[in-house]
Amino acid sequence: MVSKQAKVAKPLVSELTDGKHRNLIPFKPSQSGNPRGRPKGARSKLGEDFLTELYENFAVHGAAAIERVCEDDPAAYLRVIVSVLPKDIKIDRRPDAGPLSDLTEDELKALLYAARNAVAHAMRQQQNKAAQNIPADVLGDL
Repeated sequence: MVSKQAKVAKPLVSELTDGKHRNLIPFKPSQSGNPRGRPKGARSKLGEDFLTELYENFAVHGAAAIERVCEDDPAAYLRVIVSVLPKDIKIDRRPDAGPLSDLTEDELKALLYAARNAVAHAMRQQQNKAAQNIPADVLGDL
């Protein structure tokens, strides 16, 4: 009977590679692989450049763009307004604090409800307007 020799798996690291890695030392504790780190301001540079360009464009076209969006897409206009408002509004109750200072909690809730309804109504109107503008050939034989 012929004995089968056990197959030995090849080592993952060859002797040559093992010799190369023998002299490498991992980083010491609290030592970085990039001691100088990222240059100051490198992460925010793109954002700063974008905001500068956006501001310059807004200075030229801002008022006209706002007017056009308000007339063409009131739902988008209201969404933008709501998106820039803070989530939580602190209301100062002093008499000279502004137009919302004299409102009760129930009146403030009613005002918020009315604003949300106005946004929803404007969105429905925009959807209806878009649906009416579909050409007849697109609708087919519906």
